[in-house]
Amino acid sequence: MEISAIYKKYKIIPFLQIHMYRVAGVALYICQNLKEKIPTGNVISACLLHDMGNILKFDFTIFPEVFEPEGISYWQKVKTEFSQKYGEDEHTATLAIAKEIGVSQKTYEYLLSIGFSKIAQTFASSDLGKYIPTYADMRVSPHGVVSIEERLAEGHKRYANSKRPFVGKEFFEENKARLYEMEKDIFSKTTIAPESITPEAIYPLLGDLKNFNIV
Repeated sequence: MEISAIYKKYKIIPFLQIHMYRVAGVALYICQNLKEKIPTGNVISACLLHDMGNILKFDFTIFPEVFEPEGISYWQKVKTEFSQKYGEDEHTATLAIAKEIGVSQKTYEYLLSIGFSKIAQTFASSDLGKYIPTYADMRVSPHGVVSIEERLAEGHKRYANSKRPFVGKEFFEENKARLYEMEKDIFSKTTIAPESITPEAIYPLLGDLKNFNIV
């Protein structure tokens, strides 16, 4: 099933769609420049699905303009529908949706690995197929493709101002260090450098991703 049809079926907010397309674009760009073969289709599928349940954590008072033209009341109803069907946790909802779609076991495994809080487990796996989706997500902020440092700073600020506290300092610093080690490992196996991941490099890939068939 094409991802654009999946987004329509599950009423995914457009700016969240854009975020997932960008994360998938970063992952695709890395995969296109790898020196070794990995299951790229599963990597891209995981990236395109990794935030499907994120409406459950939205604070509609932050960046209210991104909820137009439908408006906050419309998206609040969608959030209620999600919570009634999947519960209150966005990660649980994302995994439930993945099962409904019928993704492969490999894609599901990659989905399980994405997220800053899961970096320790992902790092310990030494699995490039898990590294890339996690890394790609950490190169995209709500405003576009950025560096790791910019992404972490933005995330820290965003969660500090929300009702959901950010992780403790020790945990944050340990996972930050792991993330940079993952970056080194990824790019040691590519023909490009981390600095090659720019908006100009990624955005030309996004149009074709709308027709990507999830595996």
